Amino acid sequence: MSKTIYLYLKTHNKTGLKYLGKTVQNPYEYCGSGLVWIRHLKKHGNDVTTEILFETTDIEEFKKVSLEYSEKWEIVESKEFANLMVEQGAGGDTFSGKKHTPETIKKISERKKGTIVSEETRKKLSEAGKGRVVSEETKIKQVAMRRANNSYGKSKGYTHTDEYKKHMSELRKNNNPGFSQKSICPYCKKEGQNAIMKRWHFDNCKDRK
Repeated sequence: MSKTIYLYLKTHNKTGLKYLGKTVQNPYEYCGSGLVWIRHLKKHGNDVTTEILFETTDIEEFKKVSLEYSEKWEIVESKEFANLMVEQGAGGDTFSGKKHTPETIKKISERKKGTIVSEETRKKLSEAGKGRVVSEETKIKQVAMRRANNSYGKSKGYTHTDEYKKHMSELRKNNNPGFSQKSICPYCKKEGQNAIMKRWHFDNCKDRK
């Protein structure tokens, strides 16, 4: 026996934010699975009103009706809705192998504005990053991205003035005493500025046995 599929509309009673979703569970007890919607409930509480818009056991019929509601209310573009994609019966905002539309990206960006990361969260992120080993593939991609950004700037005619270059040079000298001084690595015998030599040579030299 096929399960009944519900198309529901949830409205947060405090904020007015809406969420259009699908479930085969009890729609009044089911909270929803949208990423933005779930974060909203965690922040403002699960104080919502649930309205059943449509129910059926035919998935194709459900897709047709849910898509009509999605387009009618423009749930992705509208700031009144937490949906990041149209409801087509897949469930939630998770989708594999697809890319966000410009409207969705803009919507996510707008919802992130004003978000303050707590010190506790920052500490957890910092701890999670400790000991993380970056693969050679990732390093190559990072270098390629930096080079692409630099080439982009050059292609657009972005160049530093002589005054700016002189200013940055003075800053480096003031912040790094002995910046312009040179030294020789005892292992590979290479000569260079102290600031660079200390980073890549001496105790860190690859020729050190």
